[in-house]
Amino acid sequence: MARPTKRRKVCGMPRNQRFGPMGNPSREKEMINLSIDEYETIRLIDLEGYTQAECAEQMNVARTTVQGIYSNARKKIAESVVNGKILNIHGGNYKICNGQGPRCRRRACNRRIDKMKITIPVDNNENANVNENLGRTPFFYIRDMETDEIEFINNEAAKSQGGAGVQAAQMIIDKDTKVLLAPKVGKHAEEILKTSDIQVFQTEGKNIEENIQKYKDGNLKRLI
Repeated sequence: MARPTKRRKVCGMPRNQRFGPMGNPSREKEMINLSIDEYETIRLIDLEGYTQAECAEQMNVARTTVQGIYSNARKKIAESVVNGKILNIHGGNYKICNGQGPRCRRRACNRRIDKMKITIPVDNNENANVNENLGRTPFFYIRDMETDEIEFINNEAAKSQGGAGVQAAQMIIDKDTKVLLAPKVGKHAEEILKTSDIQVFQTEGKNIEENIQKYKDGNLKRLI
């Protein structure tokens, strides 16, 4: 029986997920996928100045594992730059850092789970389930992960004749949200959310608590 691969601890999620040559259309066959854990080794070693040993300690893996991840990451970035291919940062075998650890630097953790607000579109303000429509959802569920306070706010955009997604997105931004969990995000809402520092992840199923836990474990797909 094969030994399960140990998930790598990640403290810095990418603010942008796709990079490539300007002026050329993106074609999937020219795309290179850089995993989140590969991205993390680049961030820690090349930007934050960690040694490979320190990076391994921070990511909670063996140094030889970090060497392999880092080497693959640099080769992919080189191929993207030299051959003009799209670099897409997504996926990988990782878990989100909780801000704890021997080498966890506050400035390095741009996704402190216990210092943020998470917003989810929901269908009611009691025994709420995740709502499929961001713009037309009746309520937004907001949890302050530091105080564990929960707030339900009315979605004033729900009854608007047009532009509900844009209005809802702006409302989420105004509530100082750092993470949005939603089944999907419309094109116009996505454009608004991209102007903020909000990270958007795709929910799985209807249960709020399960989705928050999956987010904390790094098991939700990032949309923005």
